[in-house]
Amino acid sequence: MLDSLSKEALINIILDITEGDYVLKNRIAFKYSKVDDEAQELEQCKKLIDSIVRKYTGREGFIVYREAHDFTNELG
Repeated sequence: MLDSLSKEALINIILDITEGDYVLKNRIAFKYSKVDDEAQELEQCKKLIDSIVRKYTGREGFIVYREAHDFTNELG
C-alpha cells in the first residue's frame, strides 16, 4: 500500500504520526539528519534522550520500577 503513495503523502503520514510522539520525532531527526559537526549531533542525541526520559518520568518526578525495563530498552 505504501509503495503506491506519493512522496508527499508519505511525508504527511510521517508528520501526522510524529505530531503527538516526540520520542519518535526526535529519533527520526537523530537518525536521518545530516549534521555538520559533533556539537550538532550531540545536541540531537540530548534531545532524543530527554524526550525518552520525559516519556517515562511520572508525576512523582522519577521513573517507577515497572517502567524501568521499557525505559532502558528504548534508550538502547
